[in-house]
Amino acid sequence: MVRVRRLPLSLAVLGLALLTVLSPATAGARPAGTLSVSRSSAGDGEYVTLAGTIGTQVRRTAILQLQSGSWQDVKRVQTTATGAFSVQIHVAGGTSASTYRMYAPAAHVGGRSYPAAATPSRRVSVTPQDITLSYPGLEAVRLPSASGNLFNDQAVPGSSVRMSATIAPVRAGRPVTLQMRNPDGSWSDVAGPTPADAGGQVTWSGVTLPLTLPVAYRAVAQAYDGMSAYESNPRYIWAPGQELASGLLGSDPIGGSTVTLSPQPGPVSAGSTFKWGNPVENYSWESGESIAPWTEYADGTGRVTNYIAMLTLDSGLQDGRFRGFGDISSTLGTAGHAYGRWEMRVRAPIFPVAGASVGKNYGVRLQLVPAGSSPTYDCSDAITLGQFDGYGSTTTIGANNGTDSWTTTIPGAQRNRDNWHTYAVEVTPKRISWFIDAKVVATVDNTAAVTGQSLVPRLALDGAGDGVWMNHTKLTADWVRYVSLDRPDARSTSAPAPTKGAFSGSC
Repeated sequence: MVRVRRLPLSLAVLGLALLTVLSPATAGARPAGTLSVSRSSAGDGEYVTLAGTIGTQVRRTAILQLQSGSWQDVKRVQTTATGAFSVQIHVAGGTSASTYRMYAPAAHVGGRSYPAAATPSRRVSVTPQDITLSYPGLEAVRLPSASGNLFNDQAVPGSSVRMSATIAPVRAGRPVTLQMRNPDGSWSDVAGPTPADAGGQVTWSGVTLPLTLPVAYRAVAQAYDGMSAYESNPRYIWAPGQELASGLLGSDPIGGSTVTLSPQPGPVSAGSTFKWGNPVENYSWESGESIAPWTEYADGTGRVTNYIAMLTLDSGLQDGRFRGFGDISSTLGTAGHAYGRWEMRVRAPIFPVAGASVGKNYGVRLQLVPAGSSPTYDCSDAITLGQFDGYGSTTTIGANNGTDSWTTTIPGAQRNRDNWHTYAVEVTPKRISWFIDAKVVATVDNTAAVTGQSLVPRLALDGAGDGVWMNHTKLTADWVRYVSLDRPDARSTSAPAPTKGAFSGSC
């Protein structure tokens, strides 16, 4: 479960409810003892045990440390009387590898002094979680269409189909469940949980299709040895001839122009610039944990996962191409807050390459919505921190309250596959202020714009509707934070006011 961290906790580097602090000076610590790891390659959040000795025959304090520039303290333990120790941790996500050691500060025990000592370091490589679903048995029933396209996955309604899932990292015995999407968008178990084999694969033979197609299936790798449950992108099966009847298919228009890369705006945040203080809630997903209490919603090919320590809305692939369809969203499922400051660091890369296009660009929407809103919420009382399409260099911000809206378009937030940006909003009983990359860009001093409702953040990729191919996109949030209004802004929040207008009645 994603941690909601309370003051005075700072950034955690592992999935441990512990304060991570810079280590004391360790220069001069003599090499000592031994260190081993239970596995040298682990998945995001997977349990790893580090064991060894500190090299002294006495019970003393030892500190597990993670190398991140300097050595950082992670967890304090007491060795045995022989100097032995054993520590279980969640491997940090979002990195290709993590390096650990055990450090014992200088100590005076039983009338004898012991110098500082450090074990040899050990490196643990980190593999991002993933799972893919395929229908190898459908190769024989592929049918061409007049448009020249060919769906990979076509079958006769009610027929029997073989399905296969492959997990990463490979863990023999990890249970995997096959699910089918229901007409109301929920999912039902069809087969499993079935343990993966030595190659990380699960196969289900003889899955009977419903009589009405298309239908979407997904495979879910269950929580295992510290790793959270992880789902594949939904994969569709179509009936012969549906390719022509559905507006989803057609030619793949290859076009677009290469987007000029702009400088990274840097590690900026409104919270630090305006001195808001420590976050009351800080979601950063760095330990491979579940996305809960964030929700997942997708009505097409998309999914919502913790991917390499980021909340990731992935529009998915379809027909073996860099394209998908449908809407994807994730909303924080807590009670929320009526007032305060919310900030998020996000990017939305488009694949396969910057500027290349095989369809329409998704609309990216970063919002505050009333707590408990449904996935198909109409935005009637929403505050928009940022809204843009593709790699456009403008961002729309605004607020809706009843039949009224306040909106404006902000230039200059150039986007591409590599650029991160921070989006923030401050809501008081009397005004709303918006921030992009730590700069206040708009302020409305009007109580009519403030709904007073309890609000929660929501991230969304908006498709263009049924029958429209969209470019493969991943909306990723590095972190999302909430800060109270306890501290005043260190700088002025004066900025041009958004334009007041009428709310259209939908997003």
